[in-house]
Amino acid sequence: MISSEQIKNIEYVILYSDLSSNPEKTVEEILYFLNMNINIENFKTGYCVIPYKLFQPWLGNEVFLNAYYRIIPNNNKLIIESILVEEIEAPQNDSSEVHNKNAKLFNVRFENNESKPQKNTITVKLDLHSFQDLNKKYSQNSDKGLIFKINEPFLFDPVAIPKPWGQEIWFTGVEKRGVSNIKTFVDNSTSLPFPWIFSALPSLLQGAEFSGKNLTLVKILDPLPDEVYGDLYYELHTEKNEVYIVTDITSTNGRIKFGANTEKLKSFSNQNDYKDSFLICIKKYEEIRRKIDSIIDEFRITEGIDLNLPLPAEKIKLWHKSIPEELLSLEFKMRQEMDSYAGYLNLNIGDVISVSTHIPHALQHGVRVIEFQTPTYERLIISFAQKVLTQAHWDSEDAIAIMNVHPPQMMDLDIIEQNDLYLEELVCSFKEFTSTRIIINHDCIYRIKSENKYKILFLVSGSIKIIDKNQKEFLCQVGNCVFLSANTDLSLLSDKNSVILMCYPN
Repeated sequence: MISSEQIKNIEYVILYSDLSSNPEKTVEEILYFLNMNINIENFKTGYCVIPYKLFQPWLGNEVFLNAYYRIIPNNNKLIIESILVEEIEAPQNDSSEVHNKNAKLFNVRFENNESKPQKNTITVKLDLHSFQDLNKKYSQNSDKGLIFKINEPFLFDPVAIPKPWGQEIWFTGVEKRGVSNIKTFVDNSTSLPFPWIFSALPSLLQGAEFSGKNLTLVKILDPLPDEVYGDLYYELHTEKNEVYIVTDITSTNGRIKFGANTEKLKSFSNQNDYKDSFLICIKKYEEIRRKIDSIIDEFRITEGIDLNLPLPAEKIKLWHKSIPEELLSLEFKMRQEMDSYAGYLNLNIGDVISVSTHIPHALQHGVRVIEFQTPTYERLIISFAQKVLTQAHWDSEDAIAIMNVHPPQMMDLDIIEQNDLYLEELVCSFKEFTSTRIIINHDCIYRIKSENKYKILFLVSGSIKIIDKNQKEFLCQVGNCVFLSANTDLSLLSDKNSVILMCYPN
């Protein structure tokens, strides 16, 4: 086993771990060992190489990864400067590094998530050639944009998910349908599944309280401009809170179906009568809807198309020409009657809509929004003017029974701070997360305070430079969604009047 005297005055080192159940905890214990035993003034650079297994429930499999942690001296102690993560074959317990004549050993111990003692055997390599080889590999991956420096911002690389009404663009989504990637500002063409990076350093990146938890879900809803074909599901949520920020409108009138129609509500003596009548209309419409959907399913079968595959609107429109006119006319009549119970909000670019639980809502065609939401997947579908592809039934009865019967109302944002440099407004403060809108004036700076929680930034308009504590600049473009690590001091310099959305966990 290695002694403290043998490593006291080292300048370079590589430390290999056997398979770890918690790579971040393993590297923390290695750093503790080194900080207690080496002469910091002599130390220049080191690497910790830790293999681990990541279960990927969104894919139903597991993957083996190697995390390469680059360690450097800072303020008289060793810290993690950056990380590289790559996929590997399943490692062998009797690593060849252990038997290398130049290698030395020590053990680290810690409590894992189940409070059971975990021990990792650490192999220490001190020869310069091995270090130079690994350092070269690290530099090559840095040029490819695969080295993630802890105190620098990261870019989310979104994944597009087709929908019958258009598409969703996920920036922080992790599901079987798609996983968002993450990349550095060095090379925008290379990215990795973001759970790979966050699984290697969950506490350092997300903050101790939010370590390993799902990130706030950030996505763009991008509906088609066509009426009906671009209208989203009419639904409500029992757990999930959502916020929409309108970024573009490609239809003649931008709207969201939201809450109850005030005038319709007045025609009933109480809310229960309103709900009962509304549900009857929904059921009548659903009957017609399913007749049309069954005809379209026959067209799908004839052409060998999966029954639940999202299709271009033009394809559906073409099939509609073969549906009996009287059936289409009845569908239109019943849909108009059903929709008369719902409230609507007219929207403009820049509007903010907060959708709390139990509020029925459906974004309408041509209204593109950024959405922040609780990272849970649950909803009750009230109705839809196309075939529902994700489930075989509607949830109309359950949804109407618990819906909040409120008239639609636009939000007025509370001002957090307003000065000559910027205006910051509160978009929402839910149990799970808070979101703010920041309008930074031309050539002005907004400073992000260091906190033990991550932040997600989305640039809606303008142009900003993110500046770290070393005065390194990162140019952020409109549409960029950026991850900011916990406990990081950063500044935002606006090259022109810029609008930013910021969210962070509670």
